[in-house]
Amino acid sequence: MDKLKYKNSYSIEALDASSIEYPRCTLDNGTKTISVLAEYSKGTENGVLTFRRRGKNYILRSNIIPTVEIEDWEMDFYVDTIQSEVNLASFAIFNSKPLPTLEDFYGPSFDNVGRHLEVRYLGYDMGAAEEFAPDGVPVPNSMDTEEVIAAAQNPDGYVDYDPNTKSLLFGSGSYGRKHYKLIYHTEVIQ
Repeated sequence: MDKLKYKNSYSIEALDASSIEYPRCTLDNGTKTISVLAEYSKGTENGVLTFRRRGKNYILRSNIIPTVEIEDWEMDFYVDTIQSEVNLASFAIFNSKPLPTLEDFYGPSFDNVGRHLEVRYLGYDMGAAEEFAPDGVPVPNSMDTEEVIAAAQNPDGYVDYDPNTKSLLFGSGSYGRKHYKLIYHTEVIQ
């Protein structure tokens, strides 16, 4: 019986990359550790090692969690008539990114200083390209001053973020379909 019978439960602890064609790796499934010298390897990609041993092909997946590269991203969304809550989890692009935190939206001290996430208003959706503000105007959140909230140029007032429900909550729901954009900046928003 081959020691690799339960191959899917093994994880790669170490891989000698200098000899990828005939790699030696240590496999550990929590109860048993074995050392393997492969007869041939097809290479590694994204933590997956495919190799041949005793005439059989094996696929081993590393259980190392890959680091997620943080990068700028943006997501367009629309707010319908009298709608005041937008569930961001319904958007594939939002779910493909690291979950933003309250600190990303409000800043580490919850005073809007040092934040990375913002909402911008682009105008009403009239079936054509919005002409109000091509780059959008910033939408205040509840941590802004009353003056900033009163001067907001979007019809739905301020917006707040709830990471638990993955939702944006607007201060009010106005009439008409509005075009907004959620933007994540790797650099702190000035």
